[in-house]
Amino acid sequence: MLVSLEEKLITHSGVRIFFKNNNWEIVNLFNKSVLRVDYKVCIVLITFMNGHSIESSYREINNYFKLDRSDFNELVKTLKDKELIVDENNDSHIWTKEIINSWDHYGWRKAADFHLLTYDYPFLDYRDGGRESDIDIMKSYSDMEPDKNRGKKYPANKIQREIKTPKPVDILKELNISFDLNKAHSLSGLDPEKVSKLMSLCFGVLRRRKVSNSEKREDLVRKISPSGGSRHPSEGYLFNTSIDSLDKGIYHFSSISSTLDYIGDLPDEKTLSNLFPGPSRANFKTEAFIVITSLFERNMYRYREPRTFRTIYMDIGHIVENIHQICKHMGINSFQHQGIDDAKVEQLLDVNYLEEGAIIGIAIGGNNE
Repeated sequence: MLVSLEEKLITHSGVRIFFKNNNWEIVNLFNKSVLRVDYKVCIVLITFMNGHSIESSYREINNYFKLDRSDFNELVKTLKDKELIVDENNDSHIWTKEIINSWDHYGWRKAADFHLLTYDYPFLDYRDGGRESDIDIMKSYSDMEPDKNRGKKYPANKIQREIKTPKPVDILKELNISFDLNKAHSLSGLDPEKVSKLMSLCFGVLRRRKVSNSEKREDLVRKISPSGGSRHPSEGYLFNTSIDSLDKGIYHFSSISSTLDYIGDLPDEKTLSNLFPGPSRANFKTEAFIVITSLFERNMYRYREPRTFRTIYMDIGHIVENIHQICKHMGINSFQHQGIDDAKVEQLLDVNYLEEGAIIGIAIGGNNE
């Protein structure tokens, strides 16, 4: 194949260059290819990143090292064959570049790379026997590893005391009488009864559904918020700063026992204020913060594909809106914000961020400032 020296080429926008384990690697996110190369190939790709003719690229490369013309032409041909350098009007290059530029506008560069790697993942199509396939898949998973993770309970030596909360089904009977999404009740102070109902209603188990007679699979749980596959990866915590008649401290709502479990003391005021810079912007007097985390394994057990991480935010989004609407009904202010010091929060909750991550904080309070 003859190479036109004036042909203008550009490094594909999906190309990434990494130095790992004393080796250079070229990754093309678009076609999911990985090549281990020497540094000279990396320099060639870099010279083409802003678009160059083969002739001008060759002259520039010779500023760094000497490369025979025929060897250079052969290298360019190989890089073209592998779609690492392409014509400027190449469709996949333009499409990839548009995604990167639009996502980068919001600071989502790494997320864009992840999307490029996974956009064409072969998900199960439920339109053609998908339901039956899904049942078989879940059975095969449970044969390998029991499917029993339906809730969380801290070890007994971690829990200083438990506060029993009413069950969601009983709270709903009260709400059904006067619950109106379009009507805000007058503000009233927070108290232990209200916050217990709020946490139980938003994180507690409403009912259960049997899916298998096997001892390897627990019944699925249903809550007032929808959750993909009934996995319910979200956990709720309460940082009580000033609710009357409730000890200040950090509480976890356990859906297993339907209790608010006191698991730790609050940090000092300065540390506490730094934990929740976003929720602290609330225009009312904050009496407590609700933190929602995601226990990743619970979701990943069922959904073992690259977009599982997206669904935990959908799960939390439903809970956040439920908290907002229920607070409005109860006469409680609420203000949600993702601006929290997640690493410090996770440390206080004694969780491993790779297993359970803090996602969002919600300020709640009964009185306006």
